[in-house]
Amino acid sequence: MNATDVSTAISAALDRSWLFDPETVTVKADGGAVQLGGTVRTMRQRRRAVGAAWSTEGTTAVDNQIKVV
Repeated sequence: MNATDVSTAISAALDRSWLFDPETVTVKADGGAVQLGGTVRTMRQRRRAVGAAWSTEGTTAVDNQIKVV
């Protein structure tokens, strides 16, 4: 899976979840290294975003920069 596929797959997983507003969470991938950014309302949402990233095929590292506001 290339970086675009990894990023798209994670974004799609987050978009399917009722926990996330796709306008507030960003996903960037460079190979298997994924960077999450943006904001969420709770720590649970933050943890779920990281879980979605790690469960995506091709992910080798996750840099979680999501802020809880």
